[in-house]
Amino acid sequence: MSFGMVIPKFPRPVVMPIPPPLRSICLWQILPAKAGTLSLSTSNPFVYITALPHHSACGDFTMNPEHSPFTPNQPVNADFFTGRIDQIEELLSTIRKAARGNLQVGWISGERGIGKSSLAAFVGLLAERKEQAISAHVHLGGVQTLEEMVRETHLSLLKDNQSKSWGKSLLGMFKDKIKQIGLFGVELKLEMSNEELAATANSFAISLGHIVNEAGSDRKVLFLILDDINGLADTPRFAHWLKSMVDSTATSGTRAPVCLIFVGLEERLDTMMKNNPSVGRVFRPVIHMKPWSQPEGEEFFQNAFNKRDVSIAKKNIKFLAEHSGGLPTVAHEIGDAVWREAENKTIGGNGCLIGIFDAAESIGNRFIEKEVIQALQSKQYRSILNKIANSLVGGIVFSRKELRSLKTLTPTERKALDNFLRRMIKLGGIVPVKNGEPGMYHFPTHMHGIYFFLRSSDPSRHLEETPKN
Repeated sequence: MSFGMVIPKFPRPVVMPIPPPLRSICLWQILPAKAGTLSLSTSNPFVYITALPHHSACGDFTMNPEHSPFTPNQPVNADFFTGRIDQIEELLSTIRKAARGNLQVGWISGERGIGKSSLAAFVGLLAERKEQAISAHVHLGGVQTLEEMVRETHLSLLKDNQSKSWGKSLLGMFKDKIKQIGLFGVELKLEMSNEELAATANSFAISLGHIVNEAGSDRKVLFLILDDINGLADTPRFAHWLKSMVDSTATSGTRAPVCLIFVGLEERLDTMMKNNPSVGRVFRPVIHMKPWSQPEGEEFFQNAFNKRDVSIAKKNIKFLAEHSGGLPTVAHEIGDAVWREAENKTIGGNGCLIGIFDAAESIGNRFIEKEVIQALQSKQYRSILNKIANSLVGGIVFSRKELRSLKTLTPTERKALDNFLRRMIKLGGIVPVKNGEPGMYHFPTHMHGIYFFLRSSDPSRHLEETPKN
């Protein structure tokens, strides 16, 4: 296929889980440092094994979608986790403090697609293996009340741990409340009255601490990830409850070996602090996640393809990392699209370019306002926005004056620029800078900037068709 051809739209097949033969080996382990492994930090004597077996161990891989190392729409598999070393160390240190019996509460913030859930899930896996923790990932999307939060927390605690050595002890603690165990023990129904849920909320950390003490085994601390609390965090009741719960736990004199990590957008933390200004002092640490650096993005793609024995030129790796903009979600979308386009285990420039366009369409459907996408059906508007994104890296501040001076704009586009800006501001595709000078703008999120940048990718850009080391 040449660059001048019309790029077809490819169907998006369902991505299947990693085949069972790999599950037992696709796990991170803590071992003494060895050649070919990646150490967490120079101050620690352990490393995390990330290598998957080659063909000879698990049979031949084809470029089948179910063999893709990329997992859009879900937290990344631990084998493909990249970077975040300082944040991992900080969270593990917080878990160690909690293991001494002192409740710890933290917050992971960042925009959509930055990898908040993946970081939390990865730390949960490490905590189980290194810090003798019981961990659970509680997804609270749509939850609006404390009572619902308590129910979902206990359900996730049971579900996430039922197959582990201490899972039987946890199920035993709730045997009078479990009314239904579905096929293969996957589905649990926990029946607790609103009165019981409210009472548990009032002593949340202490109740959770009792679970650790009664779990037996060698478990020392409970690590709970309370994810997607955006709806819950908007309610004043939640902010007041959290501050009260932390204070009452501290003054009770009762051991609470519990670490609670809340995951949400940064503006939700701002909302909580407006509802209760003192709540900001509750969170230690507060981790503001930033995009990957260009080298981290390149490392991610190189490792992912290497682990499937797929050949790809370094220039193409750089191209994919640049277009990911440091967002793990975008990197997985691009990687998965490139994987599905490939016909063999050598990925060339054409496949990378097609993957970029395919990923852009998927990202637009998932993250960008429909009204913005509909407005971009206008060829003129699409051309203007693509030229802005291609000239100015997504996320930075730009001015009307700078836009009008873009040499790539045609006279007709320059004349339509003001109407374009008014339309995009109204739809939310471009945002005026708060407290900035008139005529200063930025994209509302890094994701918007990356999406527009993907749309503006220059098809004439040279890419390597064969790998060169």
